[in-house]
Amino acid sequence: MIRSAFCTMYPSLNSRALGLDLPAKATLELASEAGFEGVDLMVRDIVEGGGDLRELRARMNDLGLRGGAWPLPVTWRADGERFAHDLGRLPKLAAAAAALALTRTGTWVMPETPERPESEAARADHLAAIGDLHLQRLGAIARVLAEHGCRLGLEVIGVASSRTGRGWPFVTRLAELDRWLGTLWDEAPNLGILLDGFHLYAAGETIEAGLKWGVDRVVWVHLADLP
Repeated sequence: MIRSAFCTMYPSLNSRALGLDLPAKATLELASEAGFEGVDLMVRDIVEGGGDLRELRARMNDLGLRGGAWPLPVTWRADGERFAHDLGRLPKLAAAAAALALTRTGTWVMPETPERPESEAARADHLAAIGDLHLQRLGAIARVLAEHGCRLGLEVIGVASSRTGRGWPFVTRLAELDRWLGTLWDEAPNLGILLDGFHLYAAGETIEAGLKWGVDRVVWVHLADLP
């Protein structure tokens, strides 16, 4: 068990990650029956489907379930118009997550750049631009989430096959995060790490790599999130 100033680590069921497309109510029942202490919920689906947040929260309380995490509903790697649209909807969805005691979400950092300029100068400029995109957009997302008591975990994709070769490698190991995103730690106190056991292994890193920022920065842990 990880104990910190924020919380105690506890197992939480994410049925969607296991390939199960279940309604929220069924997810709660399954989590309880399987002995999980917490449950992750698809907040955007619940809100868009007109789900009753109070009813769901009451059932969570009845079952003794803690709120876990929820998927970040922002397509921040796309064009600016799509990002602005999703960011504008985030406060409503973050408020819904808070009502369900879901206090954490996460997203993955680009493992490679979208383009592959060949000259050294163009390559450096492109890498810097992608770094700035991460800083600006993830910072904006973190600020909105902070207003609703939610934390944002950053996941590094360590699997080599995730890099297509169409771009230059960007962040492929946790050890590379600070080079491009280090300034975010002070700007966004609610920002942290999403630790994925498989990606740690694939990148050749140990658990200590995810703890270099301190245990309080561990927002979310993935142990088995593929069907």
